[in-house]
Amino acid sequence: MTGYWLVAGGLAAIGIIAAITVSMKEHEEEVAEQQAEKSGTEEVISDATAQAMMQVPLALLGAVFTIPGGATPALKVARILGRNYPLVLLLVLIGALFWPTRTKAEDAVAGAEGAEQKPNGFQPAETLH
Repeated sequence: MTGYWLVAGGLAAIGIIAAITVSMKEHEEEVAEQQAEKSGTEEVISDATAQAMMQVPLALLGAVFTIPGGATPALKVARILGRNYPLVLLLVLIGALFWPTRTKAEDAVAGAEGAEQKPNGFQPAETLH
């Protein structure tokens, strides 16, 4: 019974930390948007961040496969991750909180270019009834 309470408390603590982190991130984004209105460098920074985040998994895979021993360490790591699947899934979900999203400035640029936006799962369909 005590173990269940400890796990429940740990998950609740992780949830609280994630909620605080998301609210801080939103606050920082609001401040960054206000500063970006004064200077036009936000788009460059957000694009560089998105590109770096997309290249990190490939860089990690490349590093794992180039170490001495070949794919054997990679298989050991995969086995460890498989055993700890719930923890890995939790970390992936927390990582999804920090995934870059489209900003209002990007939406305005896309709208100004006249490109028709179709719903693709990331953007809602804008239908007026």
